[in-house]
Amino acid sequence: MTETAAREQVLEAGLRLVREGLVERTWGNISARVSDTEFVITPSGLAYEDLGPERLAVVNIADGSHRGPLKPSSEKGIHADAYRLRPEVRFVIHTHQFWASVAGTAGRALTGFIHPDLGKRVPCAAYGLPGTQTLRRAVEAEEAAWPDCRAFLLRSHGALCLGRDMEDAFAAARALEEVCEARVRDQMGDPKPFPVPPDLGFSRRQGDAFRLVRRGRSRLYPIDSGSLPRAAALHAAGCQITGGEGRVVLRSDGALRSAGTVRTAPYPGFPTDAQAVLMAALLRSRGATVFVENMFENRYRHVDELRRMGADISVADRVAVVTGVPRLYGADVAAVRSTDLRGGAALLVAGLIADGTTRIGDIHHIQRGYEDPVRDLGLLGARIALEEE
Repeated sequence: MTETAAREQVLEAGLRLVREGLVERTWGNISARVSDTEFVITPSGLAYEDLGPERLAVVNIADGSHRGPLKPSSEKGIHADAYRLRPEVRFVIHTHQFWASVAGTAGRALTGFIHPDLGKRVPCAAYGLPGTQTLRRAVEAEEAAWPDCRAFLLRSHGALCLGRDMEDAFAAARALEEVCEARVRDQMGDPKPFPVPPDLGFSRRQGDAFRLVRRGRSRLYPIDSGSLPRAAALHAAGCQITGGEGRVVLRSDGALRSAGTVRTAPYPGFPTDAQAVLMAALLRSRGATVFVENMFENRYRHVDELRRMGADISVADRVAVVTGVPRLYGADVAAVRSTDLRGGAALLVAGLIADGTTRIGDIHHIQRGYEDPVRDLGLLGARIALEEE
C-alpha cells in the first residue's frame, strides 16, 4: 500500500469508528502498514473528524522514530509490535468499544466459542497504564503466545483488532463486540425493571429528603438512609452507614473497595447526580467498579480531568470502568473549565484524596449547586480554601 493510500484509509477508518460507536471522543488509535519498515498512525489527542492526511504520523517499526507535524499516538509501540510479530497484518485498530471494554475488565481470555472472524479464542492482555511499556509488553506477550488470534482484549483499556486490510480489521472488531455482548449478557442475566414511582405531585430533593408540593401544600419527606441506593453503593465499598431522625452517620477506615456495578436510574434507583462524586471517591479503591450511565449522555466529562491526576478510568459509550490506583497526584486544573456541577464536585473529592495541592478554576458551577463547600468540607477536616483571583 502506498503512503497516500494508507493515510486515506486511516482517515476513513477513524470516521467509521465514530459512526459505529467503537470509540469515544479522541480515544483509540488506527494504523496502516506502508512497507516492511513503516506504518501510518493517528496522532495523540485529536478528534477523528478534525484529522487530515497531512496530520498523520509515519512511524518506524524497528525503533519507533517518526516523521510528521504531530506526535503519534502513545500506543505506537503496540502497533509496531503487531506489524513486527505478524508480517501478514496490514491494518491495526485499537478500540474502546462498549461490550469489549466491559468484558475486558474481568482480565480473562474469551474461550468456549467459535466465530469465523475470530476463531476460538480472544486473549486478554494484563493491565498497564495507557502509553506505558508495561502495557506494551503485556500486549506483545499475548500476540506472541497466540499468533493466530486477530483480536485481543486489553484489561480495562478496550481492545486491539488486527487485519490483512481495513475491512478485515473492522470485521474482527464487529465480531468481538458480538461475542463480548453475548458473554456479558449471559453472565449478567435479565435486568430487573425499575419500579415506577407513584404520582406524588411536584417534588424537589433537599439533601436526603424530598420537598413535596401537592394541592397547594408543602411537606418534607425524610428518606431512611439505609434504603438509599447511594447508601447501598457505599456499603458495598466498605462504609458503615446509619441514620434516622434527619441525620446520617458514615464511618469508614478510608480503605475503600470496589462497589461492583453502579447503574444510574430514575428514583428510587441510583441518582445520576451522584455518579461523578462516587466515581471520584473510588479512584483509590481496591479493585474495579463499573458505572453504567442510563439517564443522560455526556455525563463523563469529568473523566479527562481525573485522569490528569493519575486516575485509571476507561470509558466506552455509557460505561465507565474505574480501577483503583495506589496514589493520585495534585493537579492545577485552573486552566480547564469545570463544565458541570457534579463534575466539579468530583474534582473537589479527587483533590482531597490526592497527594499534593490541587487547584480548580472556573468554579461557578460548583458554587451554584453547593451553599458553602469550603465551610462544609473544612468541618470534616479538609484543607481547602477559596482563592481570590
